[in-house]
Parts: sequence; C-alpha cells; structure tokens
Amino acid sequence: MTQIDLRQLHDCISQKKLLDIKNDLVWKMLISRNQGFRHDLIKTYLHIDDDILGSEMVIPILLPSEVKSNTGMKKSLKALSIKDQSKVYITDATVRVTFRNKQGKSYTMIVFLEMQNYYDDDYLMRSYLYVAREESDQLKAGDTFDKVQPVAQIAFCGKNIQYLAGENEFISEFRVLSLNNPRLIIAKQSGRWVFVELNKLDKTVDNVTNKREAYALFIKDLINLTEREVNALIAKGGVHMEEVATDLVRLSLDPDARKVMQYYEKLGFDIGSMKSHSFIRGIAEGKAKGKAEGKAEGKAEGKAEGVATVAKRMLAAGHDISVISELTGLTPQEITMLAR
Repeated sequence: MTQIDLRQLHDCISQKKLLDIKNDLVWKMLISRNQGFRHDLIKTYLHIDDDILGSEMVIPILLPSEVKSNTGMKKSLKALSIKDQSKVYITDATVRVTFRNKQGKSYTMIVFLEMQNYYDDDYLMRSYLYVAREESDQLKAGDTFDKVQPVAQIAFCGKNIQYLAGENEFISEFRVLSLNNPRLIIAKQSGRWVFVELNKLDKTVDNVTNKREAYALFIKDLINLTEREVNALIAKGGVHMEEVATDLVRLSLDPDARKVMQYYEKLGFDIGSMKSHSFIRGIAEGKAKGKAEGKAEGKAEGKAEGVATVAKRMLAAGHDISVISELTGLTPQEITMLAR
C-alpha cells in the first residue's frame, strides 16, 4: 500500500466509515474484483500448493442491464438516488479456477467462497447440496466420473454464528468418505468443505502465526483494529491483503457503492440465503409435487412455496413489507395474506 492508501484506511476505520468486509454484498464485490485475494483464500484454506493459472467468476446475481427490468431493484436504486448502475454489478462468489500441478498437468476446480452472517438451520445442508449439485450438473448421459471437475466450498461464518458446536478449532474441514471405510476418501479433490467460524478465532495481531489466521482476523476484525495492528496484520498477510484493503477503502469512499452496500446490510438478511432457500426448497418440494401433478407444474409450485417460506421468515424477523416485496417479487397484498 502507498502511504496515502494506508492513511485513508486508518481514517475510514477511525471515523467508522469503513464498510464491513463481512457484509454479504461487500464480500461478493471484493471477491469478484480482486483475483489475487480470491486466489490467496483458495490456496490458503484448501492447502493447495499447485500454481493457479487463472480464475473466473461463475454465476452473476445482478447485471447493470438487468436493473431496468427488475422492478424491486429499480425502486430501491431510485429511493437511494443511485445513478451509476455499474456499481450494482455483483457476482455470486463462485469461482472456476485453473491449476497446474507439479507434473505440469492442468486441471480445473469450482470453489464456492461463501460469507454466512445469519444463523440458518438449513445452512449445513445447503452447503452439502451446493457441492453435490455442482458435481452432478457436470455429468451428461454416457459421461464417466473422471470428467467431473473437483468442487469445494470455503464458508466464512461471521457475527456470532456457530454451526459446529462440538469442534474447538475455528477451522473445520470435511471430505467425502467411503461408508464402508471411513479412512478412504472417495475423491482426492472433490467434495471438500471448509468452515471458518470467525467467532472461534482466539487470536490477536501479535500472536497470529500463519496465513489462515491472518486472513481470518483480517475478515473478522479489520473495522476494529488500531493503526499499529492494521500495519502489522497487512505485513503478515502479504500483497493481496493490501490490494483488497485498498479496494475496500475505494468502496467505502464511493457514495453510490456505499449506499447500496449499507442498504442491504440494514436489511439484516443475506440475499444468497434467500435465493438458495427458494431454489433448494422449491426444487425439493417441486419434485415431490411433480410426481403427482406433473414435473413442470410441480417445480413451479415448489419454487413459489419456497419464496413464500422466505417471505414468512422475513416477516417474523420484523422486515418491512416493502423490503420483502423488493427481494422476493411478491406483491404487498400477497405478503399481507401470508402474515395472516
């Protein structure tokens, strides 16, 4: 970082202007805009020593061109006085990475880089389904499993979330194992889950000993660190931590970007969770209904019920009907009916 960048970062922190990297949309924006940062996270938390040749974001959430046709988002941006729609571009934090191993052979891995800020009983199941779905969707009739690209998920659990109550370490790793032989990993790379529970990280800047701890502390506490602590942590984290910190300052000082990020932070609801609730519950319920009523009709009804479930949860959490309408696409009248 340049001295100016460092000064701006410290000023943002001291003046409480720095956006929280744990904000779901801030996280997705930083992941999509900072290739070195996402590469660092992937190699660090998956213990991969192979060289990364490149990566690309996989699934867009909202493109600038789609804002015009998205009534709820259009109203939100108008209310926020957002004029530059390009600042609303967000991608889902799903990355397709190309590696080269020590033997010179290239391979591709799909990695979910998740930020989970709100407790959800279904989150662990969703995590498993994300990976399983991504693997199964790669196969077509006649394909063999050796064509499946490895899939992994790295999930950072913020706020005071604790999913793995029996685990003392702040990082928990899981692999797909054989039911007959628990020591046998079915796939060398595929089916990997890494959960980073930030509230379990019991470290200060001075006693951080490795890059996993450094990045976890950076994500967990950057907005609360002193100038000395920030300088020391960035020195331990390396150049890509510097780059993403600089980009976070840019976002924090950009009035339009700041409005969008803070708007969704105030909602207290993770957009990714809402979409996945709708997708997973909708598909599951849709398949069940499809057996009796026809597959297409069943899926449509199942998805509708999934959205209704999300709307009910948001109502129970105290969100305004106008906000629920914007995020789910339901009309205020439909939401009012759900509240009865």
